[in-house]
Amino acid sequence: MPAVRNLFGMTRITLQDGLLCLGVSFVSVAWFEVYKTIRGN
Repeated sequence: MPAVRNLFGMTRITLQDGLLCLGVSFVSVAWFEVYKTIRGN
């Protein structure tokens, strides 16, 4: 939404930033799932 972007001074997310966010979110969930599996919960 251009109005919201202008209001807060944001820019579009680049492909590299979007992929970085997806990668970090995947790793943050994956390590916890591995931890739960190892703990046996």
